[in-house]
Order: sequence, then C-alpha cells, then structure tokens
Amino acid sequence: MKTQLKCIGHFSCATVVTTLLLLSCSPRILYQVDNCIEFTPSDVKCSNIESSELPVTVLSAREIDVCDSLLIVTTEDKSGYLKIIGTNSLSVLAEICQNGNAGNEFRYAGSSSHFMHSENGDILFDVNDMSHIKRLNITQSVKDQVAVVEESFPYDGLFDKISFCGADSIIFEKQRVRIMINSKGRNLNWNVTEPGYITANGPCTPYNSMMIFQDVPTAVEMMYDGAVGIKPDYTVAVDALFYIDCINLIDLESGRITGIVNRDYPSFKQIDSMSISEMASRLTTNYREIQTFNEYFLLLWEGNTLDEELNENDNKNCEIRVFDWDGNLLERIALDRYARSFSYEPESQTLFLLNDKGQLYSAPLILTEKN
Repeated sequence: MKTQLKCIGHFSCATVVTTLLLLSCSPRILYQVDNCIEFTPSDVKCSNIESSELPVTVLSAREIDVCDSLLIVTTEDKSGYLKIIGTNSLSVLAEICQNGNAGNEFRYAGSSSHFMHSENGDILFDVNDMSHIKRLNITQSVKDQVAVVEESFPYDGLFDKISFCGADSIIFEKQRVRIMINSKGRNLNWNVTEPGYITANGPCTPYNSMMIFQDVPTAVEMMYDGAVGIKPDYTVAVDALFYIDCINLIDLESGRITGIVNRDYPSFKQIDSMSISEMASRLTTNYREIQTFNEYFLLLWEGNTLDEELNENDNKNCEIRVFDWDGNLLERIALDRYARSFSYEPESQTLFLLNDKGQLYSAPLILTEKN
C-alpha cells in the first residue's frame, strides 16, 4: 500500500525564499518526541540502479501508483485526471475521472494512493475529490472506460488537513500549522497553532469524535510539510518531513511518537541560530513521497540544498531509502535521474519513476530480505 502527501509537488523559488524568511524570523523552534532513534545514512552502503524510459509520456502528471500491473498516473488534466497504463502493454488503457459535479466526476482528483481489493478481486482505489473521498473500482473503470465509483465518503475540510490516508478501519490525518502574523513596523508577532495528528474509526466518523494525539511542537508551517503514510495493518503512521531529515512513527493506539533523525543533519536548535545564507547552503529538501508495506516502508529522498532548489538545479541523484518499522535504515538506492514521484511493485520487483516532464521510467529492484 502506498500512502503519501500529495500537496508538496515541486516547490517554487518563491516558496523557498518564504521558508527561509519565516525561519529567520521565527521564535525558538522546538522539537520533541517520546523516543528518538538516530541514524547515519553513510553507515549504509548506497547501491545504484539504471532506469529505462517507457514509451509513454503523460503531460501535467503529478504522481504515480502501481497495483496488479496497472500504473495509475494522477494528473492536472480536467478531461481525465487519472490515466491508467498497463505495465505489460505499456499503453494507456483508460483515461477517467473527468472534471465535473456528477457522482462519477471530480472537481479535483487527489490520490490517497490507498489500494484494496473487492471480494471478487477488483482493484479499488481512493481518490480525494475535495469534499468527498470517492472509492473507484479501477478494474471495472478500465472495462467501461468511465470512472466507476463504488462508495463516496464525506470529507470535511474543517480542520484544514493536509493529508488523507483512507483505509477500511481508520483515517489518519495531519493538521496544518496555522500562522497569523501582525505586522507593526518591523516587528512581527507570531501566533502559531501546533499541528496535530487525528485518527478516526472510519471514513464516516464525525470529525468532532476524532481523537487528537500528541501534537508536533510549534514551528513554522512549512517546516512540518512532509509525506504521510500508514502501515498496511493500520497500527502505525509515518510522517516524513520535507525540510528536515526526520521521520515520525506514530503508534495509532497509544499516540506515542518515535522520531527517526539523521544525526548528521542540523538539529532544530542549530537551525534556530542559523542565518539565511547558512540555511540555504546547509539545509536540504528531504522526503517527498512514501510507500508502505508490511515489513518496511520506502521513502523518496530528494537531497537538494535550498540554494539548489532556489536556482531550480535539481539533484539528479536522489535516493530511495528503505526503513523497517523499528526505525532502522535498511537500504539506500541511488537513482540515476531526478524523480518527483515513484512507486514500487514487489511482485515484479520493478521500481517506476516519474519526472517533472511527465516522462515515465522503470528499473529492476530487488530489495534485501530483512533478517
């Protein structure tokens, strides 16, 4: 199962500049978890893969997901937000989810990347339509060449959530940090509401009955952007940060948070004392997407310094990092090109990549068995 935050995309120059300014003006940034695990990326040997371009290009593509030899590409194309490609035929099998207000149309299609199978084996896939989560029958949609919606769950944006991870038994959401700035001359007064994690027993549970677990401490909003995912048994959620090389594992029963922190990366306390120029040269963009499995989860690590991001100089050697659910870094796989999205199919041992131009690539990838 793959679950990730989809609103990150590729940050603009203005976003990076704003982030640096916010950080330089912010009050002391704190970060605290119940338990902390440190890792050093260089302690794990980095292997290399060679990818090959697929003969399919999808314009305005945002992200990709693969299941049962079907590659689902979520796009900005209002004539069909989802493009379904056969990984064997390497051809577009269907273009579904048109823009509109009908039951099987979408005002916007945001992938939750949550797959499941119906009793008869059909592939089901959740798509966020802003006000609803619509559960698509992908198998039937390919046959009928139109979006077939099995169920629709109300999705209330009351808490300004930035992620949805749907499942049969649980919703996990991360609230957005709220920042209000009162400018009086050169003085900025900050009123920052801490982001929190929310769970519920099912998509139809009223929001006012959700539990709010331990909050992530106060910080500037962008510092807590990240990729969010859930373990397939719905017991642990992952929140991997984009501007900090840090991963939170949230126990969905107790609410306890375990932080997995790169010991070589500047700490929150160190960042708090940096100048803008130091931040631009020392901080990097980190985790863009996540894909979870029973024994491990994969993260797409980008690795641009903010200077490189500002100058739109993409790092061509971003990595896939593989962690187990105990927080151990198992593997590092260096990509031979920049990727904005990825998806791994363990059955075929194939890694799929998407770049910013809508070009698709694949590479064989055999993950090492965990001892």
